[in-house]
Amino acid sequence: MKRSTKQIVEFLKEIDKLKEVKRQVHTTSGRQENSAEHSWHLALAVWLLKDELGFRLNTAKAVELALVHDLVEIYAGDTYFFDTEGHRDKNAREQKALVRLARQLPKPLGRELRQLWNEYETKYSPEACTVKALDKILPVIQNIISGAREWKKGKLTYERIVAAKNNIWPRFPQKRDVLWDILEDLLAEAKAKKLLK
Repeated sequence: MKRSTKQIVEFLKEIDKLKEVKRQVHTTSGRQENSAEHSWHLALAVWLLKDELGFRLNTAKAVELALVHDLVEIYAGDTYFFDTEGHRDKNAREQKALVRLARQLPKPLGRELRQLWNEYETKYSPEACTVKALDKILPVIQNIISGAREWKKGKLTYERIVAAKNNIWPRFPQKRDVLWDILEDLLAEAKAKKLLK
């Protein structure tokens, strides 16, 4: 086996650890979602919504961004969206994790991993903005299907969630409408089902 192939196989073993990273949101059955499941769900959301967005999306690139966006959580852990304290050193922890992950790959793939992850974090492209927005929508879906366990535990209100999502929402006028409408419709559904105050 070539050295590069062996490195990739070893990397695949290592990233299996993403399945062990627990998130705050829950699945339909009530257990905590893991970051690997979330990344799969995000990649599928990108693919399913690609024709609904009203603009041309490089779907392959967007799916790549979705698949790698949380790999750093293997070493940095998942930082809950409303965890102010955890966000203080989140970037430093994730940058350190990114370097550690990239070093395990053949150099070209390591560079590509760093580039994709940084593109997602900086919302550099329309694809990154789209994936980032969908990343903020999926926890709302998870809360609706799980009876809002996370929201109830954190005593979150409709106003607080909308304000928080609005503050971090990617700034891209041509795409905001469809994705923002999805978010607003989901939050309205949650409110109608009395999952949010």
